[in-house]
Amino acid sequence: MIDDLELPLDEDELDELNERLLERAEEDSLLLDGLHGLVTAAGIGPGGVQPPEWMPMVLDPGRPFATTEDAERLVVLVLRLSNMVARDLDRLAFEPILGQVETEEGEAAYTARGWCEGFAMGIDVRADAWERALRTDPEFERIMRPIVALAADEGVFAGDDGEEPAPLSEAEYEEALNALPAAVLDVHAYWREHAGDAGAPAVAGIDVDPGAQPATPARTRAGRLLH
Repeated sequence: MIDDLELPLDEDELDELNERLLERAEEDSLLLDGLHGLVTAAGIGPGGVQPPEWMPMVLDPGRPFATTEDAERLVVLVLRLSNMVARDLDRLAFEPILGQVETEEGEAAYTARGWCEGFAMGIDVRADAWERALRTDPEFERIMRPIVALAADEGVFAGDDGEEPAPLSEAEYEEALNALPAAVLDVHAYWREHAGDAGAPAVAGIDVDPGAQPATPARTRAGRLLH
């Protein structure tokens, strides 16, 4: 791979990444906002989650690529996004990439659904550590509230009793959305302080076989707008 994996993606490359994900999308496939949520959870969480652990959720190894070049280009873009998130976290300048939906009034509105779905997938890689912290540490539960509120409202997280949570009002949803960047940074700091509360060890190496067979954005407010 010739590309420098440390280079941040520019707006055109973010569009390209979204288009490439759309081209391969099937039901429940991650798009750009979901991918951003996934790499965020992997980057801030416990246990040193490395790309080989979450990359199959993005690429689906059972689906071949048309060419080796297509496979490598998508891998490069995904890894650069992951590295960009890591760098933003270190700079305390995190922005989520959010989706956009049309309201009943025909207006555009932000949605955290895709981001939360990807974030939940990232949590699942170290589910025991995340769940233990949520159940036993009131401070962690507090800093996770904006993320949990958005995910529960979007039907991504379910309550322990299986009951549907009361839907957020428009004002409550916007408040949680605007609190999302700070919550992510707080969670990142929390897991750095609790590095011993990890899960499985990191895995090395990435192997993408393009022929393997099975055995849209603008900076604003709380994040990017994906159209």
